[in-house]
Amino acid sequence: MGAFMNSISHPSELFAMLEYKLVRPAAVENPAVDANGKTASEARFRSYDYLNRTSRSFAAVIKELDEELMDPVCLFYVILRGLDTVEDDMTLPLDLKVAQLRSFHEDIYKEGWTFTKSGPNEKDRDLLVHFNYVIEHFLSINPVYQTVIADITRRMGYGMAEFCTRRVATVEDYNLYCHYVAGLVGVGLSKLFAASKLEGEVFSQMDDLSNSMGLFLQKTNIIRDFLEDHLEGRLFWPREIWSEYCNDPEELCADQNLDKALACLNHMCMNALEHIPDAIEYMSRIRNQSVFNFCAIPQVMAISTITLVFNNPEVFKRNVKIRKGLACKLIMEAQNVDVVRAIFLEFLNEMARKNNNARDPNYVRISTLIAQVRWRLHTRPALDSPASSERLRLPLGMLNTPAQVELPTAWARVPSYLLHHVLARRCGPTSSLGLRLTDVTKTKLAPDGHWKRPASGLDTWANVLSSVAIGATAFLAARYITVGELL
Repeated sequence: MGAFMNSISHPSELFAMLEYKLVRPAAVENPAVDANGKTASEARFRSYDYLNRTSRSFAAVIKELDEELMDPVCLFYVILRGLDTVEDDMTLPLDLKVAQLRSFHEDIYKEGWTFTKSGPNEKDRDLLVHFNYVIEHFLSINPVYQTVIADITRRMGYGMAEFCTRRVATVEDYNLYCHYVAGLVGVGLSKLFAASKLEGEVFSQMDDLSNSMGLFLQKTNIIRDFLEDHLEGRLFWPREIWSEYCNDPEELCADQNLDKALACLNHMCMNALEHIPDAIEYMSRIRNQSVFNFCAIPQVMAISTITLVFNNPEVFKRNVKIRKGLACKLIMEAQNVDVVRAIFLEFLNEMARKNNNARDPNYVRISTLIAQVRWRLHTRPALDSPASSERLRLPLGMLNTPAQVELPTAWARVPSYLLHHVLARRCGPTSSLGLRLTDVTKTKLAPDGHWKRPASGLDTWANVLSSVAIGATAFLAARYITVGELL
């Protein structure tokens, strides 16, 4: 009920939640369990169990990967979560923590190895106490995947150990720390994609783009989690930035310093936005649908989150999160790179509207940066790829001639804005296809060749309430769409 009430003023999100519930396949709780409720491997079962416990959001996208990648990526995440648990444990003596971080990549090859020295209140302590199951599963996968996982674990462990003895002082330090804890994750995932043959060999060489994918996610989390980290005695915002606005980060939480706190917050957001063009470039090169969804969903969540926290005083008072309805909407929409680019542009436009405080010392710089990022996304050549047809729910990408979309006559009474919404979601941009609706609506393409986004119409309750019965089922019409070439 809470999610429903939070989205009550955003009808399109209610529509998306309904679609998510009825159309999207239910996630498998644990892939190690067969249809009869039995498991052939206790180690594999435990790995997915810990994956579900540590992060349900990442678990969901991992379990939707192609079978070839599912286990390697699951293990990659769980092993790095174990490493991260060691880094985050403030009860461990510094010398023990540093030594363990530097040897973790060797320990994952030791059958039966566990770590029992974590503090009693460490939330993922149980993972390390029973890490022998993860190791058993790790040793059973293809050695090619093992090599990638071990190498990234080594590089990350040494990087974490380095920052155990130094603070994040400069922006350069900040970028380096984010590289160690998140950029390397992107690098490792790209190498796993290439090793699986689901993506081209070029992915094993895309370190810069892979790094940007990780940095954008990590910086967004660091910005959002300022208060939580502050209360736990940690700070990842670089001194080079926060020292421009205060003498002590504690001052950012004081009401009388709100203007300075927001200026500092916006400065941090500005730093993160620089990675967006690389992220879009990376996603434009993906060919496999499950890999695309795995990469795109966290990215659209990140752009929505950073837009939410931008110029938002609540960041210094509570943990700010996007609405569940918005999350469902983004998950259902982020099915191809052109739609993802449109989502990014939409949130960048929202951020530009929120940048309305001329007293902010970064007001002009932020406006300029947002304009530059939008310009790069707008003017980038068409992001078509040989696999575009694989990403579309309809075989539209296979057509080189104009096509028409035919709907059953029974659907003629469905409001055009809902049909528009369905087709835009199912078909994505249609710049090269010249699609048109027949016998239903005369909706035309926007000048840029994309379907106009339905937010203004669909988020008007008068429109929704006038046809709630049909609206509740309109998206199901997409399951009956047929596409044919015009003669």
